[in-house]
Amino acid sequence: MSDFRQHLEELKANDPEFAENFDFGYALFKKAWSTVTDYEQYNRMTSNIVTGGDGLEFEQEDIYVPLGLIERQQRPKRDKNQGSPQQGSEIYQEKITPISSDTFFEDILGQGKSKSQGKRIAIIGEPGAGKTTLLQKIAEWILVETDEIPVWVSLADLGKRSLREYILEDWLRDATQELEAPNQKIKDAFSKSLKDGKIWLLLDGVDEMGVDYPLQTLATQLKEGWIKNVRIVLTCRLNLWEANRNELYNFQFDIYRNLNFNREQIHNFIENFFQGINPKRGEKLDTALNQAGKERICDLVKNPLRLMLLCWTWQKEEGNLPETKAELYRQFVEVHYEWNKTRTTYQQRQKLNSALGKLALTAIDQFQSRFR
Repeated sequence: MSDFRQHLEELKANDPEFAENFDFGYALFKKAWSTVTDYEQYNRMTSNIVTGGDGLEFEQEDIYVPLGLIERQQRPKRDKNQGSPQQGSEIYQEKITPISSDTFFEDILGQGKSKSQGKRIAIIGEPGAGKTTLLQKIAEWILVETDEIPVWVSLADLGKRSLREYILEDWLRDATQELEAPNQKIKDAFSKSLKDGKIWLLLDGVDEMGVDYPLQTLATQLKEGWIKNVRIVLTCRLNLWEANRNELYNFQFDIYRNLNFNREQIHNFIENFFQGINPKRGEKLDTALNQAGKERICDLVKNPLRLMLLCWTWQKEEGNLPETKAELYRQFVEVHYEWNKTRTTYQQRQKLNSALGKLALTAIDQFQSRFR
């Protein structure tokens, strides 16, 4: 928190208007800072919900391995009369350009070198690809590198409310530590920050919104005038974005997807995971993944969440590597049940597995399912 106080003092010295409204500014920055540094909520790895039961809880700085990104050039809406049979599938292909994590932060966020000038960014990807972790890093970057304010919104918390309602009634109330709705002076000060382009909206989990058509709902709200000068970064699962991306076409989002881990990054992640627990066991896992014939599982754990699951199960019960994604998850479930063996009986576990299987099948069969 000492860095935070130093940051505030620098703002007071360099910005007379901020100093004049210090009480409001302090509250706002305290809320924004806690969004990315509070140990209990935001600076912990999202996977701690899995590993925490064993006392294995990680902060980002302990285990984080930066990922490169791919820029996905959004295809224009195609006239049905355009294209020829000779072009074949080429008319559907997207151009992809890999960039490093440093380039993303320095050029896209810092200098606005993108078609939206860094003002509209979508981070898409598969479950467990590191979207939320990257968004947390963006929030931290905003606070350290700029005098602007990241407003973090977990979209699953919106319910049926609009972004405007949630921010003014919930976020701003929490920021100013008020029991009731913020007074007009606070709302006016926040409104000025919006108009001056000092606010970033960090919207986590479009696919988790509690509405039938999340991207369409979000598109409607982004047309509201108060958002005009706000910079927006959102995260969304790949399948939902691909099926409905034209809903946000007119907003000209820069679209990025996290790259998977490469072999060196897998090694670094394993080393970070086991360094304070059992380094020798981590070395054994790394060696096992390098063995001939293990290319398939090595490819599977290029996904950060799956690698975390593998590390956790290996720490719990060192043994044979799974060969498929299904075996990896089955191994995880078995270890989880063993860890909780006093809570359920064998018969209860069988019933639970059957019920979860039916739930998964129902979700897959639903055309509009966001969790496929």
